[in-house]
Amino acid sequence: MPELPEVEALALDLKGRLADRAIAKVHVVAINALKTFDPPVQALEGTLVEDVTRHGKFLDIETSGLHLILHLARGGWVRWRNDLPPVPPRPNQKSGLAVRVILDDESGMDITEMGTKKRLAMYVVRQPLDVPGIASLGPDPLDDAFTIDVLSGILQKAGRSQIKGVLRHQGTIAGIGNAYSDELLHAAKMSPFKPANSLTADELDRLFAAVKDELGDAVARSRGLAASELKSEKKTRHQLGRDGFLKAAWEWKEQYGGLIFQQERRLGITPDWKRERFTLDEGYSRAVLHVFKALYDEGLVYRGRYIVNWCPRCRTALSDEEVDMVETDGHLWHIRYPLKDGSGGVTVATTRPETMLGDTGVAVNPKDARYAKRVYEGYGVYEDRTEGIRHVPVLRLMPKPGGN
Repeated sequence: MPELPEVEALALDLKGRLADRAIAKVHVVAINALKTFDPPVQALEGTLVEDVTRHGKFLDIETSGLHLILHLARGGWVRWRNDLPPVPPRPNQKSGLAVRVILDDESGMDITEMGTKKRLAMYVVRQPLDVPGIASLGPDPLDDAFTIDVLSGILQKAGRSQIKGVLRHQGTIAGIGNAYSDELLHAAKMSPFKPANSLTADELDRLFAAVKDELGDAVARSRGLAASELKSEKKTRHQLGRDGFLKAAWEWKEQYGGLIFQQERRLGITPDWKRERFTLDEGYSRAVLHVFKALYDEGLVYRGRYIVNWCPRCRTALSDEEVDMVETDGHLWHIRYPLKDGSGGVTVATTRPETMLGDTGVAVNPKDARYAKRVYEGYGVYEDRTEGIRHVPVLRLMPKPGGN
């Protein structure tokens, strides 16, 4: 999800590109992204862009009395195009194109959203407060009006709520979100589970300084970057390719890799830091490839089919450590298969009744008291389905000694 510093930098970049340009055409490719109908999207066409600002994580493009509001959600982004064709674009799942805005000089921007969960939102309104998400936003932490007294009042009002939840809630403080709440609390040397109203004066000072400094520094680092340099235009690993993915991995390591080691040092962990290794270090990576190749040649490792924790949004497998297991109440269905001669039936209990459509037989244990008086072999049962009656045989399966 684009964070506050990225949205701030994106607004500044678009402001320079869109200033005094007229909107010629707006194509809404993903109709589910459009959240308003009055004014219509066509009302933007012919208007002059006056300003581009930010409300929390909402982008606001002001045009001749109207506002084009964008919320990029988790997988959305803005891609600038110097030359756009006048032909209306067609829906394309691979490109993720949701909205295309064409300017009077045939340049413009594509608003895209990758992933399976579509949450990108576009609003055409007369004033920003007409957007429910903006109307419910808390104070902006980068605003000069956000003082230590304002922060103190927010925390006191939150009571015993965990401080991380208070910081990331957009209705409490606009724009911090989940990712930066962790960084702020780390910089302030504070537990995310600490009750919001229990901070001492010193802790409040540290947290306020962290909010201003960390967010301010992040905005300063992002300011001046073009949209294409922020978040790598939300490209997937498939779009990056192998070389591009390795380059991005090393860039991430250079920026964030030292944070974990800094935390470990503060905890007093004292390994031989000179022997530090990164997964993609040349010698380390070459040794791993050599061992795996040798094991493969010897038939000790192989590629097979197995159940994984698949994330439909990230489109990758997740380890068990990254998955939160949740117990849910199920339902046990009892399906009665009548015997062909009408003398009785066999009842099967299952949590997956839909598999009945693929049944090829019903197995019983002849030693079971319910089936001891009758020989089911050859009788068969039937399923009454819309396309007619399908006969399914009954099989007598003898259990192994000690089995069930």
